[in-house]
Amino acid sequence: MKTDELYDVAEVNIVAEDELVDGDAIYDDRAIPRRPDGNVAIIGASRDALADGGNAKARGHGGMGFNARPSEWKHPDHNFRSLWESKTLDFWRDAVRYAAAEIDAAGEPRPVCAFSRFYPTYRDMSEEILHEYFAWRTRARLGIYDAAPLSFATLHAYELIAGIGTLSVEDGFRRLAELDEYYSKNVDEAGVDIFHEHMVRWRRDYAIYYGMGIDDAPEIFETILAADEMREVLLYPSGRAPDDIYPALLAASSYAMERSAFVRKYPADAAKIYGRVYARLARLYEESNLGNLGEKIVGEKSRRNYQMFLGAVFYDSGKGEDVSREIDSIRRVERRNGEWFIESYGLSATIAKSRELGELMREADRLMRIEFNFGHAMKRKAE
Repeated sequence: MKTDELYDVAEVNIVAEDELVDGDAIYDDRAIPRRPDGNVAIIGASRDALADGGNAKARGHGGMGFNARPSEWKHPDHNFRSLWESKTLDFWRDAVRYAAAEIDAAGEPRPVCAFSRFYPTYRDMSEEILHEYFAWRTRARLGIYDAAPLSFATLHAYELIAGIGTLSVEDGFRRLAELDEYYSKNVDEAGVDIFHEHMVRWRRDYAIYYGMGIDDAPEIFETILAADEMREVLLYPSGRAPDDIYPALLAASSYAMERSAFVRKYPADAAKIYGRVYARLARLYEESNLGNLGEKIVGEKSRRNYQMFLGAVFYDSGKGEDVSREIDSIRRVERRNGEWFIESYGLSATIAKSRELGELMREADRLMRIEFNFGHAMKRKAE
């Protein structure tokens, strides 16, 4: 297939001069025939802007804006561009260029060639595979998910993350969920588990990046919110009922208290005892100027770099804007001076098992057996 034939079926939208607002181009969904010179127009660009080298600005759904420029354009700060940044910027410009490329989706799905790449982009595809990708994507945009290489789904996820081909932030989030739901369950291909893990992370980052409320995406933050709730209990046990402290101890202790013979025999009493023991130890730590006992268990609060959309080919077109997203009372993600940071307790989204807490709980179990003359005696763990 010749390049001209490919672009005959991949019409690209372009906005007329009289539709410009304050000198900027706005996105328009009407398919307009290719330019007379045979080149494919850049999406959202006016004819004057194209004649001027394609230096036109189009607005994406996130309101951050993006610039569509020809391939010879160079970033004003040449030292800024690492190889990876070059790849992400090139992909983003190509994605803008191909955003409106669609192929007749009627009838049966087309057969798809084998295609597999780490970090797939359009430039990894032959003309034939690129044609097949646009045919597959046309149906995917209609909610019809056909069998396809996992790299197709991954590339489409990159597009959705960048706001390419979406109607709104919410529409992009919904379509990412649909893509994950179908291909994580219906593709028998090596790497599908990793694809799903990435999609969970990308959907969460998508909600953060575009400023969606936590209530708009509760299922994506469920694990983090549950873990942070436990962390907060361990950090600030004062004033809490012992029964409310006990689940956090179960979650964070390396010692499996739920398998203790005493706990199995007297679960309600054990919950109260363990909860009181921890609350008193935490107060003793504070009164003795030893710091916060909870920080010994869940880790100290830290602020560190955060890679938005880890594992995706993603260009951050809104680097100039400082933002702050509060996930919960002890977790925050921020962008400052073009860099993303996360402020939280611990490094993991889930709560890790603590050896220190496990040793405390094992000793409490040993002493309870002595106090209540219950079962066989446990040996005191060597120092």
